[in-house]
Amino acid sequence: MAQMYFEDIEVGYAIETDFAEITKDRIVIFAHLTGDVNPLHIDEEAAKNGPLGKIVSHGLLTVSVAVGQLYSHNLLSGMVLRQFDEISFYRPVFAGDSIQSRFVVVGKDAYFKNIKGKD
Repeated sequence: MAQMYFEDIEVGYAIETDFAEITKDRIVIFAHLTGDVNPLHIDEEAAKNGPLGKIVSHGLLTVSVAVGQLYSHNLLSGMVLRQFDEISFYRPVFAGDSIQSRFVVVGKDAYFKNIKGKD
């Protein structure tokens, strides 16, 4: 897909991403990166005896991977994603599961359009 720019994307534009696997390695790395080392995320035995029965992804890891998937559609390069109005977790995401996401543009704000970062 060709690069899309601010002017190209209309309110109501929707996209479904490709599938991406949430691997155990991703979960463990995210746990140590964020400091959220809850045993349900990183310890097979603790997770097995926990409420879900196996290692579960962090919700924010799942969201981060979903946002990363937008790059495969050339949607975030050069743009700022500044707000999520709704994030829904319909079921747990376990190590080895694959996710697919749907994004819908509900508004546009030109405020950031011409702002450049400081050098």
